[in-house]
Amino acid sequence: MSAAFLNLQEFNKHLKIINTHCHHLPDIEHQHIGLDFILNKSYVSWCKVDYGDTFDKKSEFLRLVRFNAYFHWLEKALCELCGISQNLTAENWSIFDEKIQQLHQNENYHLEILQDRCGYEKVILDPYWNPGSDEGHPGFFTPTYRINMFLYGFNTQAQDHNGNNPYTVYGWESSLTFDEYLAKMKEQIKEHIQSGCVAMKSALAYDRGLDFCETDKEKAKRGFLNPNANAEDIKAFQDYVFFEICNIAAEYNVPLQCHTGLGKLEKSNAMQMQEVIEKNPQTRFVLFHGSYPWIQDLCALIHNYPNVYADICWLPIISGNACETLLKELIEVGTTDRITWGCDTWTSEESFGALLAAKQVVAKVFAEYIDNFYLSLVDAQEFNRQIFYENAKNLYFKS
Repeated sequence: MSAAFLNLQEFNKHLKIINTHCHHLPDIEHQHIGLDFILNKSYVSWCKVDYGDTFDKKSEFLRLVRFNAYFHWLEKALCELCGISQNLTAENWSIFDEKIQQLHQNENYHLEILQDRCGYEKVILDPYWNPGSDEGHPGFFTPTYRINMFLYGFNTQAQDHNGNNPYTVYGWESSLTFDEYLAKMKEQIKEHIQSGCVAMKSALAYDRGLDFCETDKEKAKRGFLNPNANAEDIKAFQDYVFFEICNIAAEYNVPLQCHTGLGKLEKSNAMQMQEVIEKNPQTRFVLFHGSYPWIQDLCALIHNYPNVYADICWLPIISGNACETLLKELIEVGTTDRITWGCDTWTSEESFGALLAAKQVVAKVFAEYIDNFYLSLVDAQEFNRQIFYENAKNLYFKS
């Protein structure tokens, strides 16, 4: 590794960090946990490889996932946190498990990892199971408000992918007019912003395509509480509601965080949002995950629209190579103030691994630019500080 890389790695160890996206589970779920829990609540489980309860199954599991990025960074975090120098094997599986259980006997251990080992000053929390909650830690967790459910109010039985519907979550009457529905939605969002939410969050790429189109109100009404509504009517309702949410975000000056890329895959690439971005220039759109695997979509939008921000959350543990490519292009086509990072994890252990991955990606990319005389070490250090702290502070916490 080059001297520039080593210098940046050391520099980044001491950075304050604002983690812009996290699904950290409630306190009670972090008590009395072991290796199985951490694996099951990690992206490693998305590999859909069963580790079973026998030595042979664990050996086969490790053989199959060993070089997957999700596993690599979680394993690296566990080794460092547990003080174990060997990689996880079927032979030492129980040693890791017992050490994790021992550490979590301290009920605050999960927070100590985030605060002391990761160095997070603040974490923007997306608790989709309890939208808008800070999970009892208002000084540390700052919520974003998940808005998916409002696009599923076209009837009282519809649900977003997390099972939420505003009629059931908030006890709304099923006799609302469309205008009353929109007013209640705005009031609910306003209340959450006033109570401390610093952003709104769309994870709609897990529910539908991101091709939000401007539509007239009368057409949208046909999709609302109409038993004869067809798919076109429902999409018109959803598109209209999303445009209203964009207006609310602009009115209250809060960013709109948007999941892009991996999800349902069909129409989940960031370029699907071009129309809604262009027609809402006062709304700040924070596009998550680099639109992976369609990373050039995000670069094009960053280039053309000053109201678009890139959050590289999750991407370093999906594919470090893809994240390096994206970051290089963002450096060259964007501005220094529009890149942020978040862990996008459920447990502290995986959050630590995600941070290790992100720091490695960022250090590698900027070291290459230093070695190629594109920027100086001082420039790189300042840009690194912006990615991990300053940009998020200015985007979400600027008074």
